[in-house]
Amino acid sequence: MAEPPPPYEGIYPPLPGARKFDDVAFRELCPPGGIPPVPSPSDTVTFDAPPRPPSPYPSAPQPPPLTVPPPPHITVLVGLPLGCNPAALECPQCRSRIVTNTVPRAGLMTWLVCGGLALMGCWPCCLIPFCVQTCMDIEHYCPGCKAFLGAYKRI
Repeated sequence: MAEPPPPYEGIYPPLPGARKFDDVAFRELCPPGGIPPVPSPSDTVTFDAPPRPPSPYPSAPQPPPLTVPPPPHITVLVGLPLGCNPAALECPQCRSRIVTNTVPRAGLMTWLVCGGLALMGCWPCCLIPFCVQTCMDIEHYCPGCKAFLGAYKRI
């Protein structure tokens, strides 16, 4: 048969000032009377909160209810043949046959080209996309009633 392993006390020297942990040392660490038992859920006690005293300050008068006007009615039809050029169609607002007015607006593509030029070191030229209409989104409006009909987004 094989021999039992050597005791650990013989392998590692004790640390200076360290005590050997035994049952007596464990009892010294415990509170008097031992470790209290964990209460079960049925042993829990509930307390009722005392009633709140009345506020010494008078209550503020309530403001009148706000009446908010309804938002303006905007009808945007999905699927209109809107591109980068003016489109001939019937305005859904005024029901007249029109050719749309187009207004270029800076969109996502404009900002991406601007950022790309700035990152490549062409920072003096990064504002050019704001002057080039082919980099901008196009918004379509009715020339008669000025209603917004839709937008052509480059990206």
